[in-house]
Amino acid sequence: MRRFPGLNLVLQAVLAAWTLSAAHAGVALKPVLGSQSAEIGTFHGWVGWVGWDATFSESYNPVQETYGWVVYFAPEAIYVALQPAQAVYSGVDVNMGFDFFYGFLRAPNAASTLSRDYLTRLWGVAFSKGIISVSPPGGPMSKLSLGLTVAQTFYRVSHTTTVVPAFQFGAGVSASFSLLPIDLPFSVALDRDWQPAYKDPGFSGFWPIALWNLRDNPTLDPATQIANGLSAIISSGTRYPATTVAMAGHLLGVIQKAQNRPEVSAFLADPSVTSRISQTLEDTSTWLQTSDTGHLPALLQPFFAYPEMEETVQPILAGTQMAFETGYRAGAEANPGNDTVHVDGIITHYCFVGEPVTIEVRAQELVEVITNRTAAEFEGAWIGFDVPVEYMTAYASAGKREWLQITNGVARYSIIQSMTRPQVMGVVYDDDSSDPPLNHGADVELKRRLLIFVDRTDANHNQIPDYWEKRFGLTNNPPGIDTDRDGQSDAAEYIADTDPTNPQALLRLRLNTAGNPPTFSIPATSRDRKYTLESCANLTSQPPQWTVLFESSGTGAEMIFNARSYLTGPAAFFRICVSAP
Repeated sequence: MRRFPGLNLVLQAVLAAWTLSAAHAGVALKPVLGSQSAEIGTFHGWVGWVGWDATFSESYNPVQETYGWVVYFAPEAIYVALQPAQAVYSGVDVNMGFDFFYGFLRAPNAASTLSRDYLTRLWGVAFSKGIISVSPPGGPMSKLSLGLTVAQTFYRVSHTTTVVPAFQFGAGVSASFSLLPIDLPFSVALDRDWQPAYKDPGFSGFWPIALWNLRDNPTLDPATQIANGLSAIISSGTRYPATTVAMAGHLLGVIQKAQNRPEVSAFLADPSVTSRISQTLEDTSTWLQTSDTGHLPALLQPFFAYPEMEETVQPILAGTQMAFETGYRAGAEANPGNDTVHVDGIITHYCFVGEPVTIEVRAQELVEVITNRTAAEFEGAWIGFDVPVEYMTAYASAGKREWLQITNGVARYSIIQSMTRPQVMGVVYDDDSSDPPLNHGADVELKRRLLIFVDRTDANHNQIPDYWEKRFGLTNNPPGIDTDRDGQSDAAEYIADTDPTNPQALLRLRLNTAGNPPTFSIPATSRDRKYTLESCANLTSQPPQWTVLFESSGTGAEMIFNARSYLTGPAAFFRICVSAP
Protein backbone atom coordinates (compact mmCIF):
# COMPACT_ATOMS: atom_id res chain seq x y z
CA MET A 1 0.00 0.00 0.00
CA ARG A 2 1.30 3.47 -0.85
CA ARG A 3 -0.17 6.74 0.40
CA PHE A 4 0.14 10.23 -1.05
CA PRO A 5 -0.41 12.65 1.83
CA GLY A 6 1.81 15.34 0.34
CA LEU A 7 0.01 15.98 -2.93
CA ASN A 8 -3.13 17.47 -1.43
CA LEU A 9 -1.10 19.88 0.71
CA VAL A 10 1.09 20.92 -2.20
CA LEU A 11 -1.91 21.62 -4.43
CA GLN A 12 -3.55 23.66 -1.69
CA ALA A 13 -0.33 25.69 -1.36
CA VAL A 14 -0.32 26.39 -5.08
CA LEU A 15 -3.95 27.51 -4.94
CA ALA A 16 -3.32 29.75 -1.94
CA ALA A 17 -0.24 31.36 -3.46
CA TRP A 18 -2.11 32.24 -6.63
CA THR A 19 -5.27 33.33 -4.86
CA LEU A 20 -3.32 35.89 -2.87
CA SER A 21 -2.47 37.64 -6.11
CA ALA A 22 -6.11 37.73 -7.22
CA ALA A 23 -8.48 38.21 -4.34
CA HIS A 24 -11.42 39.53 -6.34
CA ALA A 25 -13.35 37.76 -9.08
CA GLY A 26 -13.17 39.33 -12.51
CA VAL A 27 -16.02 40.15 -14.87
CA ALA A 28 -16.75 37.25 -17.22
CA LEU A 29 -16.25 38.96 -20.57
CA LYS A 30 -13.77 41.56 -19.35
CA PRO A 31 -11.10 39.42 -17.72
CA VAL A 32 -8.10 40.96 -16.00
CA LEU A 33 -4.75 39.22 -15.92
CA GLY A 34 -4.05 38.05 -12.41
CA SER A 35 -7.73 38.11 -11.35
CA GLN A 36 -10.03 35.10 -11.16
CA SER A 37 -13.22 35.07 -13.27
CA ALA A 38 -16.42 33.38 -12.11
CA GLU A 39 -17.54 32.68 -15.68
CA ILE A 40 -16.14 32.65 -19.19
CA GLY A 41 -17.56 33.30 -22.63
CA THR A 42 -18.52 30.63 -25.16
CA PHE A 43 -18.24 30.14 -28.90
CA HIS A 44 -21.99 30.19 -29.61
CA GLY A 45 -22.47 27.91 -26.64
CA TRP A 46 -19.22 25.92 -26.81
CA VAL A 47 -16.10 25.93 -24.66
CA GLY A 48 -13.00 23.90 -25.49
CA TRP A 49 -10.10 22.79 -23.31
CA VAL A 50 -6.87 20.80 -23.16
CA GLY A 51 -4.94 19.62 -20.14
CA TRP A 52 -3.38 16.84 -18.14
CA ASP A 53 -3.98 15.23 -14.79
CA ALA A 54 -2.33 12.99 -12.24
CA THR A 55 -4.38 10.31 -10.50
CA PHE A 56 -3.47 8.57 -7.26
CA SER A 57 -4.95 5.71 -5.29
CA GLU A 58 -4.06 3.04 -2.76
CA SER A 59 -3.62 -0.57 -3.77
CA TYR A 60 -6.89 -2.51 -3.85
CA ASN A 61 -8.89 0.53 -2.76
CA PRO A 62 -11.42 1.52 -5.46
CA VAL A 63 -11.16 5.25 -4.73
CA GLN A 64 -8.92 7.62 -6.65
CA GLU A 65 -8.03 11.29 -6.42
CA THR A 66 -7.31 13.24 -9.58
CA TYR A 67 -5.63 16.64 -9.85
CA GLY A 68 -5.95 18.38 -13.21
CA TRP A 69 -4.17 21.29 -14.86
CA VAL A 70 -6.52 22.58 -17.56
CA VAL A 71 -6.39 25.31 -20.22
CA TYR A 72 -9.78 26.71 -21.32
CA PHE A 73 -10.41 28.56 -24.57
CA ALA A 74 -13.08 31.28 -24.67
CA PRO A 75 -13.64 34.09 -27.18
CA GLU A 76 -12.34 36.80 -24.86
CA ALA A 77 -9.34 35.00 -23.36
CA ILE A 78 -7.43 31.83 -22.65
CA TYR A 79 -7.81 30.69 -19.04
CA VAL A 80 -6.22 28.11 -16.76
CA ALA A 81 -7.74 26.20 -13.86
CA LEU A 82 -6.75 23.67 -11.22
CA GLN A 83 -9.39 20.94 -10.95
CA PRO A 84 -9.47 18.17 -8.34
CA ALA A 85 -11.88 15.24 -8.41
CA GLN A 86 -12.55 12.07 -6.46
CA ALA A 87 -13.97 8.93 -8.03
CA VAL A 88 -14.69 5.27 -7.50
CA TYR A 89 -13.16 3.10 -10.17
CA SER A 90 -12.80 -0.50 -11.24
CA GLY A 91 -9.04 -0.73 -11.89
CA VAL A 92 -8.09 -1.42 -8.27
CA ASP A 93 -4.43 -2.32 -8.91
CA VAL A 94 -3.58 1.02 -10.51
CA ASN A 95 -1.74 3.28 -8.08
CA MET A 96 -0.94 6.24 -10.28
CA GLY A 97 -1.74 7.55 -13.71
CA PHE A 98 -1.07 10.45 -16.03
CA ASP A 99 -3.61 11.42 -18.67
CA PHE A 100 -3.41 14.04 -21.42
CA PHE A 101 -6.62 15.17 -23.04
CA TYR A 102 -8.75 17.62 -24.98
CA GLY A 103 -12.49 18.21 -24.82
CA PHE A 104 -15.50 20.37 -25.64
CA LEU A 105 -18.66 21.20 -23.72
CA ARG A 106 -21.87 22.94 -24.72
CA ALA A 107 -23.25 25.31 -22.10
CA PRO A 108 -26.91 24.89 -21.02
CA ASN A 109 -29.19 26.36 -23.69
CA ALA A 110 -26.07 27.24 -25.72
CA ALA A 111 -25.61 30.24 -23.41
CA SER A 112 -23.06 32.93 -24.14
CA THR A 113 -21.27 32.25 -20.85
CA LEU A 114 -20.26 29.23 -18.79
CA SER A 115 -20.04 29.57 -15.02
CA ARG A 116 -17.54 28.00 -12.69
CA ASP A 117 -20.43 26.88 -10.48
CA TYR A 118 -22.00 24.90 -13.32
CA LEU A 119 -18.72 23.24 -14.20
CA THR A 120 -18.11 22.12 -10.63
CA ARG A 121 -21.55 20.47 -10.55
CA LEU A 122 -20.54 18.09 -13.32
CA TRP A 123 -19.21 14.62 -12.58
CA GLY A 124 -17.01 12.74 -14.99
CA VAL A 125 -17.79 9.26 -16.28
CA ALA A 126 -14.46 8.06 -17.62
CA PHE A 127 -14.12 4.88 -19.67
CA SER A 128 -10.54 3.71 -20.19
CA LYS A 129 -8.90 0.78 -21.86
CA GLY A 130 -5.43 -0.64 -21.38
CA ILE A 131 -3.47 -1.20 -24.55
CA ILE A 132 -0.16 -2.79 -23.59
CA SER A 133 2.23 -3.15 -20.67
CA VAL A 134 5.63 -1.51 -21.10
CA SER A 135 9.00 -1.50 -19.37
CA PRO A 136 10.59 1.96 -19.26
CA PRO A 137 14.33 1.99 -20.10
CA GLY A 138 15.29 4.18 -17.15
CA GLY A 139 14.26 6.90 -14.75
CA PRO A 140 11.99 6.77 -11.70
CA MET A 141 9.33 4.75 -13.53
CA SER A 142 11.74 1.98 -14.58
CA LYS A 143 10.86 -0.13 -11.52
CA LEU A 144 7.11 0.17 -12.02
CA SER A 145 4.64 -1.85 -14.03
CA LEU A 146 3.24 0.49 -16.66
CA GLY A 147 0.36 0.28 -19.08
CA LEU A 148 -0.59 2.57 -21.94
CA THR A 149 -4.21 3.69 -21.88
CA VAL A 150 -6.82 5.53 -23.93
CA ALA A 151 -9.86 7.13 -22.33
CA GLN A 152 -13.09 8.88 -23.21
CA THR A 153 -14.90 10.88 -20.56
CA PHE A 154 -18.47 12.11 -20.55
CA TYR A 155 -20.19 14.26 -17.94
CA ARG A 156 -23.37 14.04 -15.93
CA VAL A 157 -24.99 16.48 -13.54
CA SER A 158 -23.97 15.44 -10.03
CA HIS A 159 -26.25 12.95 -8.23
CA THR A 160 -28.20 12.31 -11.45
CA THR A 161 -28.01 10.20 -14.59
CA THR A 162 -28.45 13.29 -16.79
CA VAL A 163 -25.57 13.34 -19.30
CA VAL A 164 -24.68 16.73 -20.78
CA PRO A 165 -23.43 17.45 -24.34
CA ALA A 166 -19.70 17.23 -23.68
CA PHE A 167 -16.79 14.87 -24.21
CA GLN A 168 -13.11 14.50 -23.40
CA PHE A 169 -10.69 12.25 -25.29
CA GLY A 170 -7.18 11.37 -24.21
CA ALA A 171 -4.32 8.95 -23.76
CA GLY A 172 -1.86 8.33 -20.99
CA VAL A 173 -0.04 5.85 -18.80
CA SER A 174 -1.04 3.96 -15.65
CA ALA A 175 1.48 2.73 -13.11
CA SER A 176 1.39 0.03 -10.45
CA PHE A 177 3.84 -0.38 -7.61
CA SER A 178 3.51 -4.11 -8.07
CA LEU A 179 6.56 -5.79 -9.57
CA LEU A 180 4.30 -8.00 -11.66
CA PRO A 181 2.93 -6.85 -15.04
CA ILE A 182 -0.46 -5.26 -14.56
CA ASP A 183 -3.60 -6.15 -16.42
CA LEU A 184 -5.38 -3.02 -17.67
CA PRO A 185 -8.75 -4.13 -19.04
CA PHE A 186 -11.70 -1.96 -19.90
CA SER A 187 -12.55 0.03 -16.75
CA VAL A 188 -14.62 2.99 -15.56
CA ALA A 189 -14.18 5.80 -13.03
CA LEU A 190 -17.25 7.58 -11.65
CA ASP A 191 -16.78 10.95 -10.00
CA ARG A 192 -18.48 11.43 -6.65
CA ASP A 193 -18.72 13.88 -3.74
CA TRP A 194 -15.36 14.40 -2.14
CA GLN A 195 -15.05 12.35 1.06
CA PRO A 196 -14.31 13.67 3.59
CA ALA A 197 -15.67 16.94 2.21
CA TYR A 198 -13.36 19.19 4.20
CA LYS A 199 -10.34 17.80 2.33
CA ASP A 200 -11.68 18.88 -1.07
CA PRO A 201 -9.08 21.35 -2.45
CA GLY A 202 -11.78 22.96 -4.62
CA PHE A 203 -11.79 24.25 -8.18
CA SER A 204 -9.39 27.18 -8.73
CA GLY A 205 -10.18 29.16 -11.86
CA PHE A 206 -10.83 30.68 -14.22
CA TRP A 207 -7.50 32.55 -14.38
CA PRO A 208 -6.96 34.49 -17.65
CA ILE A 209 -3.47 34.20 -19.13
CA ALA A 210 -3.92 35.67 -22.64
CA LEU A 211 -6.49 38.27 -23.70
CA TRP A 212 -6.99 37.52 -27.38
CA ASN A 213 -10.50 39.02 -27.80
CA LEU A 214 -11.71 36.81 -30.62
CA ARG A 215 -14.98 37.77 -32.24
CA ASP A 216 -17.24 34.74 -32.07
CA ASN A 217 -18.22 33.68 -35.58
CA PRO A 218 -21.33 31.44 -35.54
CA THR A 219 -20.49 30.18 -39.04
CA LEU A 220 -17.27 28.59 -37.75
CA ASP A 221 -17.08 25.69 -35.33
CA PRO A 222 -15.33 26.38 -32.01
CA ALA A 223 -12.26 24.28 -32.85
CA THR A 224 -11.63 26.31 -36.01
CA GLN A 225 -11.95 29.57 -34.09
CA ILE A 226 -9.58 28.37 -31.39
CA ALA A 227 -7.05 27.20 -33.99
CA ASN A 228 -7.25 30.59 -35.73
CA GLY A 229 -6.65 32.36 -32.43
CA LEU A 230 -3.62 30.20 -31.60
CA SER A 231 -2.19 30.84 -35.07
CA ALA A 232 -2.57 34.58 -34.49
CA ILE A 233 -0.64 34.32 -31.20
CA ILE A 234 2.17 32.43 -32.92
CA SER A 235 2.50 35.13 -35.58
CA SER A 236 2.13 38.04 -33.16
CA GLY A 237 5.84 38.61 -32.57
CA THR A 238 6.51 40.14 -29.16
CA ARG A 239 2.92 41.05 -28.30
CA TYR A 240 2.67 38.02 -26.01
CA PRO A 241 5.25 36.53 -23.60
CA ALA A 242 7.48 33.81 -25.01
CA THR A 243 5.75 31.22 -22.83
CA THR A 244 2.37 32.18 -24.33
CA VAL A 245 3.69 31.89 -27.88
CA ALA A 246 5.25 28.52 -27.04
CA MET A 247 1.96 27.39 -25.50
CA ALA A 248 0.14 28.27 -28.73
CA GLY A 249 2.77 26.44 -30.76
CA HIS A 250 2.35 23.25 -28.79
CA LEU A 251 -1.45 23.31 -28.63
CA LEU A 252 -2.29 24.41 -32.17
CA GLY A 253 -1.64 20.97 -33.62
CA VAL A 254 -3.77 19.35 -30.92
CA ILE A 255 -6.80 21.47 -31.80
CA GLN A 256 -6.27 20.99 -35.53
CA LYS A 257 -6.11 17.21 -35.20
CA ALA A 258 -9.16 17.22 -32.96
CA GLN A 259 -11.24 19.18 -35.46
CA ASN A 260 -10.15 16.82 -38.24
CA ARG A 261 -11.75 13.84 -36.49
CA PRO A 262 -15.11 13.24 -38.25
CA GLU A 263 -16.95 12.40 -35.02
CA VAL A 264 -15.70 15.61 -33.37
CA SER A 265 -16.61 17.88 -36.28
CA ALA A 266 -20.06 16.26 -36.55
CA PHE A 267 -20.77 16.68 -32.85
CA LEU A 268 -19.62 20.30 -32.76
CA ALA A 269 -21.77 21.07 -35.78
CA ASP A 270 -24.92 19.85 -34.01
CA PRO A 271 -24.88 17.65 -30.88
CA SER A 272 -28.57 16.81 -31.36
CA VAL A 273 -27.89 15.02 -34.65
CA THR A 274 -26.91 11.37 -34.39
CA SER A 275 -23.14 10.96 -34.49
CA ARG A 276 -20.70 8.59 -32.89
CA ILE A 277 -20.25 10.89 -29.89
CA SER A 278 -23.93 11.71 -29.43
CA GLN A 279 -24.79 8.00 -29.68
CA THR A 280 -22.17 7.13 -27.03
CA LEU A 281 -23.58 9.88 -24.80
CA GLU A 282 -27.01 8.28 -25.11
CA ASP A 283 -25.56 4.83 -24.39
CA THR A 284 -23.77 6.21 -21.33
CA SER A 285 -26.99 7.72 -20.00
CA THR A 286 -28.84 4.45 -20.56
CA TRP A 287 -26.11 2.51 -18.75
CA LEU A 288 -26.20 4.89 -15.76
CA GLN A 289 -29.97 4.54 -15.52
CA THR A 290 -29.67 0.76 -15.16
CA SER A 291 -27.76 1.28 -11.87
CA ASP A 292 -25.74 -1.79 -12.87
CA THR A 293 -22.44 0.04 -12.98
CA GLY A 294 -20.55 -3.15 -12.20
CA HIS A 295 -21.25 -4.35 -15.74
CA LEU A 296 -19.52 -2.47 -18.57
CA PRO A 297 -21.03 -2.86 -22.05
CA ALA A 298 -18.42 -3.21 -24.77
CA LEU A 299 -20.10 -0.42 -26.76
CA LEU A 300 -18.81 2.11 -24.18
CA GLN A 301 -15.16 1.29 -24.82
CA PRO A 302 -13.05 4.12 -26.30
CA PHE A 303 -13.53 4.04 -30.04
CA PHE A 304 -10.11 5.39 -31.06
CA ALA A 305 -6.70 3.75 -31.23
CA TYR A 306 -3.86 4.53 -28.85
CA PRO A 307 -1.20 5.47 -31.46
CA GLU A 308 -3.28 8.17 -33.14
CA MET A 309 -4.58 9.61 -29.85
CA GLU A 310 -1.11 9.57 -28.28
CA GLU A 311 0.27 11.44 -31.31
CA THR A 312 -2.49 14.04 -30.92
CA VAL A 313 -2.03 14.65 -27.19
CA GLN A 314 1.78 14.38 -27.14
CA PRO A 315 2.35 18.18 -26.98
CA ILE A 316 -0.32 18.87 -24.34
CA LEU A 317 1.92 18.54 -21.26
CA ALA A 318 4.39 21.18 -22.46
CA GLY A 319 1.63 23.42 -23.81
CA THR A 320 -0.31 23.31 -20.55
CA GLN A 321 2.84 23.91 -18.51
CA MET A 322 3.65 26.95 -20.64
CA ALA A 323 0.13 28.27 -20.04
CA PHE A 324 0.51 27.92 -16.27
CA GLU A 325 3.96 29.54 -16.36
CA THR A 326 2.32 32.51 -18.09
CA GLY A 327 -0.38 32.51 -15.41
CA TYR A 328 2.08 32.44 -12.53
CA ARG A 329 3.87 35.42 -14.01
CA ALA A 330 0.59 37.32 -14.54
CA GLY A 331 -0.44 36.60 -10.94
CA ALA A 332 2.90 37.78 -9.58
CA GLU A 333 2.87 40.98 -11.61
CA ALA A 334 -0.66 41.76 -10.45
CA ASN A 335 0.34 41.38 -6.80
CA PRO A 336 1.84 44.60 -5.36
CA GLY A 337 3.58 42.59 -2.67
CA ASN A 338 5.28 40.25 -5.12
CA ASP A 339 8.99 39.82 -4.47
CA THR A 340 9.84 37.50 -7.36
CA VAL A 341 11.26 38.55 -10.73
CA HIS A 342 9.99 36.52 -13.71
CA VAL A 343 12.28 36.37 -16.73
CA ASP A 344 10.50 35.78 -20.03
CA GLY A 345 12.13 33.33 -22.42
CA ILE A 346 12.69 29.65 -23.19
CA ILE A 347 15.84 27.56 -23.50
CA THR A 348 15.37 24.30 -25.41
CA HIS A 349 17.18 21.10 -24.44
CA TYR A 350 17.12 18.02 -26.67
CA CYS A 351 17.28 14.87 -24.58
CA PHE A 352 17.47 11.15 -25.24
CA VAL A 353 14.98 8.76 -23.67
CA GLY A 354 16.48 6.52 -21.00
CA GLU A 355 19.78 8.40 -20.91
CA PRO A 356 21.04 10.99 -18.41
CA VAL A 357 20.45 14.61 -19.35
CA THR A 358 21.91 17.56 -17.48
CA ILE A 359 20.16 20.91 -17.17
CA GLU A 360 22.48 23.80 -16.37
CA VAL A 361 22.06 27.24 -14.85
CA ARG A 362 25.18 29.36 -15.11
CA ALA A 363 26.00 32.31 -12.91
CA GLN A 364 26.29 34.42 -16.06
CA GLU A 365 22.56 33.96 -16.65
CA LEU A 366 21.92 35.69 -13.32
CA VAL A 367 24.36 38.48 -14.17
CA GLU A 368 22.27 39.25 -17.26
CA VAL A 369 19.19 39.72 -15.04
CA ILE A 370 20.57 41.26 -11.86
CA THR A 371 22.55 44.35 -12.76
CA ASN A 372 25.84 45.48 -11.23
CA ARG A 373 26.78 41.98 -10.14
CA THR A 374 29.53 39.59 -11.19
CA ALA A 375 29.37 35.86 -11.76
CA ALA A 376 31.74 35.26 -8.88
CA GLU A 377 29.26 36.78 -6.44
CA PHE A 378 26.75 34.00 -7.19
CA GLU A 379 29.17 31.22 -6.25
CA GLY A 380 27.40 28.99 -3.72
CA ALA A 381 23.92 30.39 -4.47
CA TRP A 382 21.05 27.90 -4.53
CA ILE A 383 19.08 27.12 -7.70
CA GLY A 384 15.76 25.26 -7.57
CA PHE A 385 14.91 22.93 -10.48
CA ASP A 386 11.29 21.82 -10.93
CA VAL A 387 11.10 18.04 -10.71
CA PRO A 388 9.77 16.49 -13.96
CA VAL A 389 6.27 15.05 -14.02
CA GLU A 390 7.20 11.38 -13.95
CA TYR A 391 9.31 11.94 -10.82
CA MET A 392 6.00 12.42 -9.03
CA THR A 393 6.05 8.61 -8.78
CA ALA A 394 9.15 8.87 -6.58
CA TYR A 395 8.23 11.97 -4.56
CA ALA A 396 4.48 11.23 -4.36
CA SER A 397 3.73 14.93 -4.75
CA ALA A 398 3.48 17.72 -7.29
CA GLY A 399 5.41 20.97 -7.17
CA LYS A 400 8.62 19.40 -5.84
CA ARG A 401 11.91 21.21 -6.47
CA GLU A 402 15.46 19.92 -6.36
CA TRP A 403 17.86 22.48 -4.87
CA LEU A 404 21.48 22.59 -6.05
CA GLN A 405 24.29 25.08 -5.51
CA ILE A 406 26.24 27.02 -8.11
CA THR A 407 29.72 25.53 -8.06
CA ASN A 408 32.51 26.82 -10.30
CA GLY A 409 29.97 29.09 -11.96
CA VAL A 410 27.25 26.54 -12.73
CA ALA A 411 24.48 24.49 -11.07
CA ARG A 412 23.71 21.17 -12.75
CA TYR A 413 20.63 18.95 -12.37
CA SER A 414 20.69 15.49 -13.98
CA ILE A 415 17.63 13.36 -14.72
CA ILE A 416 16.69 10.26 -16.70
CA GLN A 417 13.30 10.23 -18.42
CA SER A 418 11.06 7.39 -19.51
CA MET A 419 8.29 9.57 -20.98
CA THR A 420 8.91 10.87 -24.47
CA ARG A 421 6.53 13.83 -24.40
CA PRO A 422 8.01 17.36 -24.29
CA GLN A 423 7.75 19.14 -20.97
CA VAL A 424 8.74 22.35 -19.25
CA MET A 425 11.09 22.75 -16.30
CA GLY A 426 11.12 25.87 -14.17
CA VAL A 427 14.35 27.09 -12.55
CA VAL A 428 14.53 29.68 -9.77
CA TYR A 429 17.32 31.55 -7.99
CA ASP A 430 16.85 31.90 -4.22
CA ASP A 431 18.20 35.34 -3.34
CA ASP A 432 18.13 34.63 0.39
CA SER A 433 20.74 31.91 -0.21
CA SER A 434 23.30 34.61 -1.06
CA ASP A 435 24.97 36.31 1.89
CA PRO A 436 24.22 39.13 1.64
CA PRO A 437 21.26 38.95 -0.81
CA LEU A 438 22.25 40.21 -4.24
CA ASN A 439 18.78 41.20 -5.53
CA HIS A 440 17.25 43.00 -2.53
CA GLY A 441 15.68 39.73 -1.35
CA ALA A 442 13.78 39.11 -4.61
CA ASP A 443 14.00 35.59 -6.06
CA VAL A 444 14.38 35.19 -9.83
CA GLU A 445 12.34 32.77 -11.95
CA LEU A 446 14.76 32.24 -14.84
CA LYS A 447 13.98 31.31 -18.43
CA ARG A 448 11.92 28.14 -18.67
CA ARG A 449 13.68 25.00 -19.89
CA LEU A 450 11.82 23.12 -22.62
CA LEU A 451 12.82 19.46 -22.66
CA ILE A 452 12.26 17.58 -25.92
CA PHE A 453 12.93 13.84 -25.79
CA VAL A 454 14.04 11.75 -28.78
CA ASP A 455 15.36 8.26 -29.40
CA ARG A 456 18.63 8.26 -31.35
CA THR A 457 18.93 4.53 -32.16
CA ASP A 458 20.25 4.14 -35.75
CA ALA A 459 20.49 0.41 -36.43
CA ASN A 460 21.44 0.75 -40.12
CA HIS A 461 23.93 3.60 -39.55
CA ASN A 462 22.51 5.89 -42.23
CA GLN A 463 22.61 8.98 -40.00
CA ILE A 464 18.84 8.89 -39.53
CA PRO A 465 17.31 7.64 -36.23
CA ASP A 466 15.14 4.56 -36.64
CA TYR A 467 12.08 6.14 -34.97
CA TRP A 468 12.05 8.86 -37.64
CA GLU A 469 12.40 6.40 -40.54
CA LYS A 470 9.55 4.26 -39.22
CA ARG A 471 7.37 7.34 -39.00
CA PHE A 472 7.51 7.67 -42.80
CA GLY A 473 7.66 3.98 -43.68
CA LEU A 474 11.34 4.01 -44.62
CA THR A 475 13.37 0.85 -44.05
CA ASN A 476 17.07 0.16 -44.50
CA ASN A 477 17.75 3.08 -46.85
CA PRO A 478 21.45 3.74 -47.52
CA PRO A 479 23.07 7.07 -46.57
CA GLY A 480 22.54 9.93 -49.03
CA ILE A 481 19.34 8.60 -50.63
CA ASP A 482 16.66 11.13 -51.67
CA THR A 483 13.39 9.17 -51.53
CA ASP A 484 11.12 11.88 -52.96
CA ARG A 485 13.75 13.32 -55.35
CA ASP A 486 13.22 16.88 -54.22
CA GLY A 487 16.93 17.71 -54.03
CA GLN A 488 17.22 17.15 -50.29
CA SER A 489 18.51 13.83 -49.00
CA ASP A 490 16.52 11.88 -46.44
CA ALA A 491 19.22 12.72 -43.90
CA ALA A 492 18.77 16.45 -44.63
CA GLU A 493 15.01 16.07 -44.32
CA TYR A 494 15.52 14.40 -40.95
CA ILE A 495 17.47 17.44 -39.77
CA ALA A 496 14.62 19.69 -41.00
CA ASP A 497 11.97 17.17 -39.86
CA THR A 498 10.18 17.43 -43.20
CA ASP A 499 8.42 14.56 -44.99
CA PRO A 500 11.02 12.63 -47.08
CA THR A 501 8.24 11.03 -49.13
CA ASN A 502 6.62 14.32 -50.20
CA PRO A 503 8.54 16.46 -52.73
CA GLN A 504 6.48 19.51 -51.68
CA ALA A 505 7.61 19.22 -48.06
CA LEU A 506 10.81 21.25 -47.94
CA LEU A 507 12.49 23.67 -45.59
CA ARG A 508 11.68 27.08 -47.06
CA LEU A 509 11.91 30.71 -46.02
CA ARG A 510 9.46 33.11 -47.64
CA LEU A 511 9.44 36.91 -47.59
CA ASN A 512 6.18 38.76 -48.18
CA THR A 513 6.83 42.45 -48.78
CA ALA A 514 3.31 43.18 -50.02
CA GLY A 515 1.78 42.95 -46.58
CA ASN A 516 1.76 45.59 -43.86
CA PRO A 517 3.94 44.83 -42.05
CA PRO A 518 6.15 42.70 -44.32
CA THR A 519 6.60 39.19 -42.96
CA PHE A 520 8.92 36.22 -43.07
CA SER A 521 7.32 32.80 -42.96
CA ILE A 522 8.44 29.20 -42.67
CA PRO A 523 5.58 27.22 -44.26
CA ALA A 524 5.86 24.17 -42.01
CA THR A 525 7.84 23.85 -38.81
CA SER A 526 8.48 21.08 -36.32
CA ARG A 527 8.01 21.33 -32.57
CA ASP A 528 11.17 19.21 -32.23
CA ARG A 529 13.47 21.59 -34.09
CA LYS A 530 15.06 24.97 -33.45
CA TYR A 531 14.99 27.61 -36.22
CA THR A 532 17.47 30.45 -36.63
CA LEU A 533 16.96 33.37 -39.02
CA GLU A 534 20.23 34.94 -40.19
CA SER A 535 21.15 37.84 -42.46
CA CYS A 536 24.21 38.90 -44.42
CA ALA A 537 24.80 42.23 -46.18
CA ASN A 538 27.44 40.95 -48.61
CA LEU A 539 27.96 37.42 -49.91
CA THR A 540 31.23 38.27 -51.66
CA SER A 541 33.22 38.36 -48.42
CA GLN A 542 34.97 35.11 -47.57
CA PRO A 543 33.51 33.67 -45.52
CA PRO A 544 30.21 35.60 -45.54
CA GLN A 545 29.44 37.22 -42.19
CA TRP A 546 26.03 35.97 -41.08
CA THR A 547 24.22 37.67 -38.20
CA VAL A 548 21.63 35.88 -36.05
CA LEU A 549 18.33 37.81 -36.10
CA PHE A 550 15.84 35.45 -34.55
CA GLU A 551 15.80 32.04 -32.82
CA SER A 552 12.76 29.99 -31.92
CA SER A 553 11.57 26.44 -31.45
CA GLY A 554 9.11 25.29 -34.09
CA THR A 555 5.38 25.26 -33.56
CA GLY A 556 4.20 22.28 -35.61
CA ALA A 557 2.59 24.73 -38.05
CA GLU A 558 3.54 27.71 -40.22
CA MET A 559 5.57 30.36 -38.43
CA ILE A 560 5.03 33.97 -39.49
CA PHE A 561 6.92 36.87 -37.95
CA ASN A 562 7.32 40.58 -38.54
CA ALA A 563 10.17 41.37 -40.96
CA ARG A 564 10.01 45.17 -40.78
CA SER A 565 12.81 45.61 -38.27
CA TYR A 566 15.12 43.44 -40.38
CA LEU A 567 14.55 45.29 -43.68
CA THR A 568 16.38 48.49 -42.79
CA GLY A 569 19.38 48.52 -45.14
CA PRO A 570 19.59 48.98 -48.91
CA ALA A 571 20.00 45.23 -49.47
CA ALA A 572 20.40 42.05 -47.47
CA PHE A 573 20.45 38.28 -47.83
CA PHE A 574 18.51 36.03 -45.46
CA ARG A 575 18.63 32.35 -44.66
CA ILE A 576 16.90 30.00 -42.25
CA CYS A 577 18.87 27.35 -40.40
CA VAL A 578 17.38 24.40 -38.57
CA SER A 579 19.03 22.18 -35.98
CA ALA A 580 18.10 18.67 -34.91
CA PRO A 581 18.84 17.05 -31.55
